[in-house]
Amino acid sequence: MNEGFQIIQLPPTDISELLPKDSSGIETTISLTVSESIRVLKSAILALEHRPTVLIVDIFGTDAFELADELGMLKYVHFSDAVLTDTRLGDQGRVCPSGRASSSSCWAFKGEGSAISGDKNTCLDWLNEQPSRSVIFVSFGSGGTLTAEQITELAWGLEKSQQRFLWVVRAPAVKETFGTYFTSGSGGGKPSDYLPEGFLNRTVEVGLVVPSWCPQLEILRHEYVGACLSHCGWNTTLECIVNGVPLIAWPLFAEQRLNASLLVEDIGVAVRPNIWSTKELIGRTEIEKMIRTLMEKKDVENPWRVRGMEMKDSVLRALDQGGSSHKALLEVSKQWKATN
Repeated sequence: MNEGFQIIQLPPTDISELLPKDSSGIETTISLTVSESIRVLKSAILALEHRPTVLIVDIFGTDAFELADELGMLKYVHFSDAVLTDTRLGDQGRVCPSGRASSSSCWAFKGEGSAISGDKNTCLDWLNEQPSRSVIFVSFGSGGTLTAEQITELAWGLEKSQQRFLWVVRAPAVKETFGTYFTSGSGGGKPSDYLPEGFLNRTVEVGLVVPSWCPQLEILRHEYVGACLSHCGWNTTLECIVNGVPLIAWPLFAEQRLNASLLVEDIGVAVRPNIWSTKELIGRTEIEKMIRTLMEKKDVENPWRVRGMEMKDSVLRALDQGGSSHKALLEVSKQWKATN
């Protein structure tokens, strides 16, 4: 128990006999795991001294709603997607930022010199040596990957832009135009195996290549980060908004294109390529242009950075006591307490 929260870890379930032989999708695994865990969840709830009155699940957990009905609990789905309302209304836009950093195993490679590291302190120490708002952070989330050809174009675009960069890079997807959290690429190898020949040596003075992992939230909070090239996953989207960081919107899968459109067309804190990466290859010239667009104009001369700071201020007001998000959560809390 910690500050009113009690965490109960349910025992693992064995679904090996239930999985279809031709199924490799993580969605099926998650759904079956939830379904088979409902009986254990019911026992855990009934064993609590103070039985909860509300059940909140994610989009894979709706099978548990029958249990909620049986126990007389209110039902909610936590949909971590584009929940910003009309952001043009400033404080009326409701945002609940996440504190999650990107999570994957941390790799480091001693072979190509100082351009490669997966160490948290190395990332932050390197940032501390750069000029204010001079670095573009490049990351495609916890599992997003690109083809070898697209990685090459992105590398050349970064190099041609002549801007400082911190790039979280993963091995290329094997078949698809892009890879997903569910079906990512091969996952192995060193960056020197799939980055353009000589790239690491040519950019060693301006870039840091991080294989697989970095402390994302700490990086986006850093005053020397001026922009983010992102897949527009919702966690990263919120982390950029709450820190006033403008984006290059590069969606890969799921709801990310919706989030990207929101960032570009509605909020005005992002630029995007002329075509989505899921359709065609995005070339180095266009990548260079987008990076220069966000990075070369400073502060008041940069409309995306100005809008980003406006959104940051708006979000912080919304989250503060008496702000719109704070009021909305209090209202929901009142509804829950009324059911006791």
